[in-house]
Amino acid sequence: MKRFAPVCNEGSTAGNALTAGEVLQDNELLNSINGRFQMGFFNTTGSNNRYLGIWINDLYRTVVWVANGDHPIINGTGMLYLSPDGTLFLRNSISQDVWSTGSQFSRGDPQACLMDSGHLVVNDTKTGKVLWQSSYQLSDTLLPHTPLGYMKLLDSMLEIQLSSWNITDVDPFPGQYFRKLDPFKRYELVTFRGSDVIYRTGPWDGNRWNGFPEMTQDLVRFVVSASESGAYYWYEPLDPSVLWRLVLKSNGTTYRYYKNDSGWVEYWKAPDESTPSYAACGPYGIYSDGSCKCCVEDLFHPKNGKDWKNRIFSGGCQRNVPLNDTDQGFVTGQIDEK
Repeated sequence: MKRFAPVCNEGSTAGNALTAGEVLQDNELLNSINGRFQMGFFNTTGSNNRYLGIWINDLYRTVVWVANGDHPIINGTGMLYLSPDGTLFLRNSISQDVWSTGSQFSRGDPQACLMDSGHLVVNDTKTGKVLWQSSYQLSDTLLPHTPLGYMKLLDSMLEIQLSSWNITDVDPFPGQYFRKLDPFKRYELVTFRGSDVIYRTGPWDGNRWNGFPEMTQDLVRFVVSASESGAYYWYEPLDPSVLWRLVLKSNGTTYRYYKNDSGWVEYWKAPDESTPSYAACGPYGIYSDGSCKCCVEDLFHPKNGKDWKNRIFSGGCQRNVPLNDTDQGFVTGQIDEK
């Protein structure tokens, strides 16, 4: 199983790191060493709310992570403080804590730095132990080499998932959609609206998800891994010079983008216009050629023909002849092992 444990103090500089007792003020930035990412405070369009976030360092300043999406600093400034025990505190202008990483227990000299991966990492510089990292608390964006799934930390299992913004590019408060690795060990990616499934990729077959036959690995390598210490999905560009991102938007659609000299290019989205919503065809219904059909048309018929004429398919299909215990149903027998 791949280890996602970056060491913060390798190559750290004053511009990309905080040491114990230091503060990142509202008008200051942390920069990743490769220059791709910046971390600081920002406002969204039309808002006076202040957020701590990480963005891509270009003309678009595309935000990829937000610390306090559900607890904005209202009509004021903020500061980020690293305590001697390795805990990060986000405070408003009257020194009230609006967000923190939770209690950490550094026995050495903690340091927080913005990595070239686009993640903020807190580690103990004496032992190299990672105390916390922003990839444990994703927002709406999945960057390359970032796990999405379940990881064992100490004696508990951490679930890492994407959460949409309430309004894309405007309000980073967690929205109604989230995307996660299936918890029932089918190892597929599932998008939920609350507790309702709206899209799934189908199980992983070792190379692709079987519900996504057009998926290729010609530009990006996809990995699904599972062991006793957890299960997760991650991806990596085959050309490391190209920046990619996966975004769950506030309408429930997941987009994959890559960046070229002209800006961000949409590579694919799911679901798209050709994909029906999850379970749209109802029980015993299948989606084919742009419409719903009964799974076996000579054995099933639409449960409500009037609804189907009006393209309301959620009622599904039912058998022409109900099952009974004489001539229909499952038959017990032995497997021919030849």
